Amino acid sequence: MHLSNEFLNNLDSLSEDEFELSVNFYFTMANSFNTPAALINSTFEVIQCTDAFLEIIGETRENLLYHSITGYLAESDVELFITSCGNSNEIRSYNFVNTGGTTHALQTKMATFSHRQHINVTFLHFEDITEQLNSSFENFRLKRILEQIPLSIVITDTLGNIEYVNPQFERATGYTMVEVLGQNPRILKSGEMSPEKYQHLWKVITAGKTWRGELHNKRKNGELFWEMASISVIRNEEGKIINYIALKEDITTRKIVYEQMIENEEQLRFMVEATGDVLYKYSHLSTRFEYLNPAIVKLTGYTESEINQIHLSSIILQVEVPEHQESTDDNFNAKKVYGTKGDYRAEYLIQTKHSELKWIEDHSFPWYNAEGELIGSVGILTDISERKAIHQELKRAKDESESMNRLKSNFLANISHELRTPLISILGYSEIVREMVETKEIKELANIINTSANRLTETINLILDLTTLESENEDFELTSFSIQELCELIVPLYQEAANKKNIAFHYNNNLPLSTLISGEYRMLKQVLGQLLDNAVKYTQKGSVSITLSEHGDEEILISVADTGIGIKKEDFSVVFEEFRQVSEGLGRRFEGSGLGLSITKRFVERMRGKIWLESEHGKGSTFFVSLKKS
Repeated sequence: MHLSNEFLNNLDSLSEDEFELSVNFYFTMANSFNTPAALINSTFEVIQCTDAFLEIIGETRENLLYHSITGYLAESDVELFITSCGNSNEIRSYNFVNTGGTTHALQTKMATFSHRQHINVTFLHFEDITEQLNSSFENFRLKRILEQIPLSIVITDTLGNIEYVNPQFERATGYTMVEVLGQNPRILKSGEMSPEKYQHLWKVITAGKTWRGELHNKRKNGELFWEMASISVIRNEEGKIINYIALKEDITTRKIVYEQMIENEEQLRFMVEATGDVLYKYSHLSTRFEYLNPAIVKLTGYTESEINQIHLSSIILQVEVPEHQESTDDNFNAKKVYGTKGDYRAEYLIQTKHSELKWIEDHSFPWYNAEGELIGSVGILTDISERKAIHQELKRAKDESESMNRLKSNFLANISHELRTPLISILGYSEIVREMVETKEIKELANIINTSANRLTETINLILDLTTLESENEDFELTSFSIQELCELIVPLYQEAANKKNIAFHYNNNLPLSTLISGEYRMLKQVLGQLLDNAVKYTQKGSVSITLSEHGDEEILISVADTGIGIKKEDFSVVFEEFRQVSEGLGRRFEGSGLGLSITKRFVERMRGKIWLESEHGKGSTFFVSLKKS
């Protein structure tokens, strides 16, 4: 009678009643074949068994059912049996001691099965191999079992001379069975263990008990390794010790990993305790910190026990959270904060034990138990007092800067308006004087007054443009219009100025007639005027040109080129700065406020465009403006 996979697979689909009937049928059949078998639950209690098994252990059914089967195992086999339960189709041999004290070696096949109403029940099918074991160590069945066990097995006589080793021993040590038969296991000694440990081992096993522990041994090639060993006695029917058996597992890799874990744990503990930030584990079930590293004392002045006694919430004066996270109530609900299901950040103003005010940042993460239930948080508390102070100082400086900037803008706007009124009179009367008087000297003086007044008017207009750009309340809309029509109005003015200086002027329009741009008419008019004015001003010979062309599918490109003085590459950024010119100081060659290109750049950017330049010193410059099509 064998445990079959077909039998077990069929059990999965059965109802409770059908399951019970099938199990009863199985044991009825096992009884008819006089097969020792048993069914145990997850706590090793016998649920069902055959008469043959009762006969072997010399027990009645009433005394056995719902009692642990481990009570009938030899003491040396209990741990191995418990460990093996749950490994389906595993075959091992165990010594069972019957009520009369007789030991039976039962080869046991296990099959663990989980049914909806019977969680982790294990079928045990036994074969009594006592007589086979007693007859010879070379018994085929025993030999196969010993060969298949993934542990090193060493069997010695009562003097410690080796009588048998299995293939796993040969693989683990490098010695063959022929080499070690008749030898003492001391050939494996590494010299790394004290004689006292071996003396204690021998004392335990000669007393008939089982010794368990670690052995530091040496392979045939001289390599050291670690083994976990269990050394027990083998008794005959009269109970006399006739052999010793050692089951050993190579734990070298496990030992190395464990030692590395210990070392890493020590390093981690050192880093955790040495860090200046507070690391914590908080349980919202107990509303206590289950862990706080020593940095809590430096941060708050309180120890872990003191913090749990007064609670962190009692020293928090103010709570600030990022805009994207929900704030807690005004009094700081610690359970709500540390019970949050997501990544949580907040800043607290606390009063330390020594009445010092500090800002701390809390960054916490959810902490779940093995069942996936949220039970608290783990996180970091960081002292951000210095960062907070710097932030507040920067904010104060920014506010002061913005206030001063507004005052500057208001002053410039007011003074500009005040200057424009008398300038209108100066320009008007200088024009009248030029028309009315005939004296050459007076005409020249009137021309100088008119030119100076125009220059001052231009500067005032630039200042007004600058204050308009810096105003936060400035509203304007981008509209659609034809850049060709705008150029037809502007180009003739600068063409005439170029002709007066005897330099060539070219206007190249490569755009389709229907092209419209998205911009602000007045701003673009000033941009074109500023670029053309600079080109004519800084060119003494050669030519000036303006070209309109398409720049991809969605933009148009305006380029203004000249053969003037040019700009050095290191000065490219200077030309777009406020009140800056490439030629500065009292010895500069060209007049101007240094605002023109700065305002031009800001106008272009307001219209969602870009401006850049290419230039070679002494050979000329080209300014490019790209704007979106409408």
